[in-house]
Amino acid sequence: MSIKTEPIGSLPRPLSLLKSKPDLDLQEEVVRETLRELDQTGSPILTDGEQLKPSFLTYPLSLDDNLASGGVLIFFKDGHTRDLPKLVRGPFRYAHYAVEYYTFASRCLRKEGISSSP
Repeated sequence: MSIKTEPIGSLPRPLSLLKSKPDLDLQEEVVRETLRELDQTGSPILTDGEQLKPSFLTYPLSLDDNLASGGVLIFFKDGHTRDLPKLVRGPFRYAHYAVEYYTFASRCLRKEGISSSP
């Protein structure tokens, strides 16, 4: 019996990505490797698993002077926390949209010669 599965949510970031400052070449290499490995499993969904996002909670936010720390503090079982910012003045603006990450992953898939989409 086989159980069909699809990845959802986050995939662990490799240490090379965690320890580096933003480096577009390294980011692309990591995403391409992740997509290649998922493709080899036969997964119908190919995604970077949020590896490039600074935080799964706040990645689309514009962290300008409209937001401040001290919002909601979320505690995770492994001991780390995430501090959701609070809006201190308007207007609220997004800094990033999901389509940017989709476009990046799609470009990586094309470079790998994989026809599936994230």
